[in-house]
Amino acid sequence: MGKRWGRTSGANIPNVRVYVCESCQTWNGAKKPAQCKACGHMNFIHFPSKAEARRYGELMLEQSRGLISDLKLQSRFPLHAAWQPPDGYQMQLHKIGEYRADFEYTRDGQRVIEDVKGAMDTPLSAWKRKHAEAEHGVTIQVVRR
Repeated sequence: MGKRWGRTSGANIPNVRVYVCESCQTWNGAKKPAQCKACGHMNFIHFPSKAEARRYGELMLEQSRGLISDLKLQSRFPLHAAWQPPDGYQMQLHKIGEYRADFEYTRDGQRVIEDVKGAMDTPLSAWKRKHAEAEHGVTIQVVRR
C-alpha cells in the first residue's frame, strides 16, 4: 500500500516546498531551516511549489525595477452562495469558502491577480477561480510553468 498524504493538495508533495528568505531572497530548500545560510535572518516565506517561488523571484525583480508595485502574496477572496429560505424570506448569502490568489500587484495602473500552476490544474481550483471572478468582478491570470 502506498503512502497517504493526508490533507494536502497536489502541490504539497514532499520535497517540493521552498522557503525563501525575506531579506536576501535566498532559497533554503524543502525543510524550513532555523536561519538563512546566506544572511542569518530567520524570516522565511513558504511556497508550496518551486514554480510559485520562481514566479515570486521574477515579480520581486520587476518590483525592484519599478515595473510593478504593491506586490501582495496570498490575497483572499471570500466565496458566497445565495440561499432562499423555504418560508419566503429574503435571499441570504452564506460564506462557503475562499479563493487564495498566489500574487496580486499593480502594473501600469491596472490590478493584476495571478495564480501559478505547475503541471496540472484541479477541477476544484478552476471552479474557485471562476467563482471568484464572477463574484468579485476580477480577472485572474493563470501562469503555467
